[in-house]
Amino acid sequence: GNDPTGANSLIATSEADRSAGDVVSSNDFKFWDPQHPQAHHLAESLLLPNQHMDEVLVLFTSGTTGSKKLVPHLLADVLVATACISVSWNLTEQDTNCNLMPLFHVGGIIRQVFSPILSGGAVICCPSFDPALFWQLMNQKAFTWYYAAPTMHQLILQTGKVEGYIRNKVDSQSPRLRMIANAAGGLLPSLARDLRQAFQAAALPRYGMPELSLSTSCGGRR
Repeated sequence: GNDPTGANSLIATSEADRSAGDVVSSNDFKFWDPQHPQAHHLAESLLLPNQHMDEVLVLFTSGTTGSKKLVPHLLADVLVATACISVSWNLTEQDTNCNLMPLFHVGGIIRQVFSPILSGGAVICCPSFDPALFWQLMNQKAFTWYYAAPTMHQLILQTGKVEGYIRNKVDSQSPRLRMIANAAGGLLPSLARDLRQAFQAAALPRYGMPELSLSTSCGGRR
């Protein structure tokens, strides 16, 4: 059948592929020999920059109201969502995000990667969630904000207390962040208070929708 990505041409580079002939069609998919006259024009078209109406991202919905659905996103939608988050959070080149979450969802890609890049900042992509690594980076003041799920927040706080990073009395040596973002679950008021006390920063609850490619947030003083 048709390729779900929408691709319908492939430029073959191996000698084995070339020996099959200039153009071989199979299931509406064409394999072009690099020496074929039209292959050059095809390659040039593939190098053109994406346009605002091009589909650049495909995500599954969470499936909370039924079966999961595959949702395509246009470049324009992604850019608007990224800009909204960057502006509403006042992200600047001075900000660095510590990314502990997977990237196969709206929050992971748009909030944690695209928004810091658009604002001129940076993002640290951790290989996986690791509270010990978080505190190692925190000790080095490597980032100014992070984004995690409620269970992750709890493990971070627990590890910080056990390892002595979080003290009962706030002083100049206490950890400090500009903000904290919550995702993938409701943020309990008690957990929000613990985060504020530990990091001297507001924890922002958010709700992300793959259907809209936007993540909405609300929170108190930052």
